[in-house]
Amino acid sequence: MSMPSAHSAEQFADARDYWWNESYLDLLSYEWQKLIQPKSGADLGCGIGHWTKIFARIFPSLEKIYAVDFEIDWIKKIKEIDLTNLEAIHANIEYLPFGDNSLDVITCQTVLMHVPKIEKVLAEINRVLKPGGFFFAIEPNNLANYYAPDSANAKLTIEQYTEWVAFCKYCSLGRKRLGHGDDAIGEILPQYLMNLGFQNINVRLNNKVNLILPPYQTEEEKAFIRQFEDWERDGTGLFNPTELKRMAQAGGLTDIGINHGLAILDSYTKEYFRQIQNGEYYALGGHLLYIITAQKT
Repeated sequence: MSMPSAHSAEQFADARDYWWNESYLDLLSYEWQKLIQPKSGADLGCGIGHWTKIFARIFPSLEKIYAVDFEIDWIKKIKEIDLTNLEAIHANIEYLPFGDNSLDVITCQTVLMHVPKIEKVLAEINRVLKPGGFFFAIEPNNLANYYAPDSANAKLTIEQYTEWVAFCKYCSLGRKRLGHGDDAIGEILPQYLMNLGFQNINVRLNNKVNLILPPYQTEEEKAFIRQFEDWERDGTGLFNPTELKRMAQAGGLTDIGINHGLAILDSYTKEYFRQIQNGEYYALGGHLLYIITAQKT
């Protein structure tokens, strides 16, 4: 089956509505408003506006928030959001259409992990922010998230699990070499920001977990199970063997190692669906999603 025509389409399912605890967003709003009361801001790589809406709520002082994305489909979609202070802009975030020292705050959520030229984008953010302005980044370590335990991968042998960890690492390395970004960017982003001269760098973790327990009655549980089923059906993400093979090869893994890795993924997938069908699957659903703030000097 063909890949989605617009970037990240497979990530914009209902499950994305369950990424945050409301109480935690209230805490971020309280803490961040003590740092700055911005009038102008931008959400880079806005997609269809999940984080844009949240960020606008965190900072009610915003008189203008620009939603920026290079995908025209998402720009059309985000214009449907009911935010009077929103302006959608079709642009590449490596070349931001804003003047020097022009915005109070800039933000992004799970965007820098896809960027091949991270230094270029961060330099643009630094250029556009006003002195004293803040950058708020939400970025993961998805490499670690691929290893997260659940009742399905608990059935893997030690040898299989070890091979799976190595397979994911090779894919991650290949992904960077192919110019698709760094899925563990959250771990090293503070260093990049420090090198650019940002100060008051702070890092915390999102406290949300996506608990899945039988009999899977909550809307949140159903959304994440449905997302996994959609990925498997459409051959996206971890279920695109052609792309996984290409990344693993670019990372330097042998054909034997690639075949073993894909076989382990197939074994895990079959066990996952068997457990779901029998009401046996469970997962705590914890993830490494970093919340990084930094101030331009």
